[in-house]
Amino acid sequence: MDATHAVVMDLSWSDARAATPAIRTTVERTADFAPDAEIAARVASHLAKVEAMDEMVLSSVRRVRRDLFPGLIVDAAAAARGRRASLRRSAADATPPLTSVGVRNGERSMATLLASIVAAELGADCCVLEAGGVRGNATYEASLTFAHLRAELPFENLMAVVPVDGASLSAFVRDSRDRPDLRSPRGYAFVLHGDVGLAYCPERKAVTTVRGEPLDPDRLYTVATCVDLGFGSGLCRKQPLVWVVLTKLENSLARSNQSRFG
Repeated sequence: MDATHAVVMDLSWSDARAATPAIRTTVERTADFAPDAEIAARVASHLAKVEAMDEMVLSSVRRVRRDLFPGLIVDAAAAARGRRASLRRSAADATPPLTSVGVRNGERSMATLLASIVAAELGADCCVLEAGGVRGNATYEASLTFAHLRAELPFENLMAVVPVDGASLSAFVRDSRDRPDLRSPRGYAFVLHGDVGLAYCPERKAVTTVRGEPLDPDRLYTVATCVDLGFGSGLCRKQPLVWVVLTKLENSLARSNQSRFG
């Protein structure tokens, strides 16, 4: 992908009557060759537009946390008077940092955010994402940019919406989480993270809610997940994961700006 090496192929004919050439190939490190100044300038001019996208702010962290954790309710009047914001839930419950640090060791808010966006964008009852696909390993304080999103989701994983009964969904999540690996420094790459409406109880070793409602073990839920997770047939839709999330955040931000300034 980054062209760190190049294959050089030489074709030579011993004489004009030879039917086929002699072929010689070598693999060379591109860093050993000086770049062509004209081509480098042209590449830089094209990349400038791409690199500018990295700085594009998709959403503020404050807004994401407000939407993701609706239990955090700010009393605007009290805030205007300089008082401490009132909370519906306790501060520890309602204000988790937006982070993907330790995503292989257990639930993290960034993975919850990404799963929630995918579930909403694909119209699924819920979404489960593998920890190994969330790669940013960062905590966000002010804003989310396209560069942050690309760091969190470096792979264009294809997503699918598949029908899964509640009992199987619960067992699948349980098998990914009920592991000693989660307590190791490396964690477990295949631990499944759910959206904000999917709750898992470690004590019961079971999924307890989907869409924020009690799990029905016999109900057939539509589950958004990576194609290679093995939920089986019945694929409904597929989209590259990074573009699903980007589209949702862009649309959400545009609606916010329109209501604010329009």
